[in-house]
Amino acid sequence: MINIHSEKGRSMVEMLATMAIMAIIVISGIAGYRYAIHKNRAHVVLSDAKTAFVTEDANLSPNYEWTRVNFNPECALFMEVARDKIGQILVRVEDIEKPICEHLIRLSAPGSLSLFDDDSEPLTTCEDLNNIIFAFGNVEAIAECGNRADCGNNFDGFCTAKGQCYECDPATQKLNDDATACVCNGDKALTCTDGEETWCCGTNEDGDPLICGKKPNECINGGGLCYYNMAQQEQTKEADCSYTMTQQEQGKAADCSYTIAASGNSIAISAIQGCPSDQYCYLAYTSQDCSTSAGAGATGTLYGTCLQRTAFTSQCNVKTATPVLTEEQGCPATQYCYLKWTDQTCSGAAGAGATGRLYGACLARTVFSATCPAQ
Repeated sequence: MINIHSEKGRSMVEMLATMAIMAIIVISGIAGYRYAIHKNRAHVVLSDAKTAFVTEDANLSPNYEWTRVNFNPECALFMEVARDKIGQILVRVEDIEKPICEHLIRLSAPGSLSLFDDDSEPLTTCEDLNNIIFAFGNVEAIAECGNRADCGNNFDGFCTAKGQCYECDPATQKLNDDATACVCNGDKALTCTDGEETWCCGTNEDGDPLICGKKPNECINGGGLCYYNMAQQEQTKEADCSYTMTQQEQGKAADCSYTIAASGNSIAISAIQGCPSDQYCYLAYTSQDCSTSAGAGATGTLYGTCLQRTAFTSQCNVKTATPVLTEEQGCPATQYCYLKWTDQTCSGAAGAGATGRLYGACLARTVFSATCPAQ
């Protein structure tokens, strides 16, 4: 006999399992959709920030104070631009949501994109809303100084080339005479070197004076003991100048000469192919492909290029040229390809004479500076 209740129970379990699986699929789909939306939003913010960077880079009157951008960002967030103390361009965007902020952190990379918070510290974590400072290119830190005066009136140190205030160690160092570096203070410390690195040795925590170790940055307590290797001095002698002397011989010779020959009474010139009326023909070659230059006494058929009457130097005109670029993967209609790299990971820069496959970034026609496309 068939157990009806058992069959119904089994069907109910299968239906519940199916519904659970569908719920998981729906939840996963929603999560994936949100991830895609946030990722796209992050790319829009990054694109707007790049536009602000390029606009400021072309600005003939640089902004050293935060100034609102002069275009409407597609991301619809408040955006401003400024340069730091050493001229590095910074773009600040306000109220970026946490998921978008997290995507931007993943897009950052040393040497191409750096992100900082409002305290000029590297951005590593995100809050619910975030103000982010974008720096494109090789920006390791936001400069806090352009000269030593920016570090304060009583600052005992110097401003580094990267715009950071570096303070001398008062226990062992002092500022050099040019105020460009810290050196060992001879009244407090020894100057030590291994031929490559230089360091200072002052006193330890007990106040005992230290001496130079044999390893870089090594300072040791000599316990008041010192020693040297001593040997008997040996001397050798060697002259430090020399001449070669010979008997003098004299002779006479003229210091100028001329060759004179008749050159005829007239020169006749007739045109084979002339130039427009407002130009003249700069004759410079004896061959039509400009492979042989015409000397001062050249005759026969001479070739040249047509120049404006105010010009007086010429290069041979290009008649034909082989194709240079062949498109393999182009850009959208409103963009152009900024060729910049020799490999797809953008790790090799293309030089002036680079050939073979070159890689670039698709840019709007008003943009003229490229960073590696974020993937």
